Parts: sequence; structure tokens; C-alpha cells
Amino acid sequence: MTADVYQEDPHDDDDGVVSLDADLANSDWTKQSWDLPPYGTAEFYEAIGGVDQLESFKKLPVYNHAVEQGLIHDDEWVDHHVRRIIPKE
Repeated sequence: MTADVYQEDPHDDDDGVVSLDADLANSDWTKQSWDLPPYGTAEFYEAIGGVDQLESFKKLPVYNHAVEQGLIHDDEWVDHHVRRIIPKE
């Protein structure tokens, strides 16, 4: 009896298909909103899988967007300091 064998089709890079999400800056599926615990806290490190994951996390769009929005500056959580100085009403 012959066993079924799965075989992938060879990839052809010149197939003419354009990937609209190939560039992270223009992709619409990447996460950009910050719904993690404040950056640098114990809860934050737990959420990303530990301190050793920080360098990988910094390559993600959510981190870059937070830096662009001013939530993280000089590797510190700015939003946390702003809330302490100017309490929300």
C-alpha cells in the first residue's frame, strides 16, 4: 500500500503577485495600539515573555508606534510619568 505524501509546490518568486502588506510601515494588519502594561514594568516583561525578549519586542510595529507617539522616550515609559504629573479627571 502506498502512503500519501504531502509535497509543497515549488515557490516561484517571479509570479507577478504583489504583496500589499510586505512593508510593515504600510501594512494594515500590524498591531499599533498599546494595550500592554506600562513599558518597563514587571507586568510588561511578563506579557512579552520575559526580559530576554525585549530586543525582539523592540522590532515590532507596536513598539515603534509607541515611540513615534511619544509613549516611550529614551527607553522609558513617558505616559506613566505624564499621568503621575497631570492626573486624569
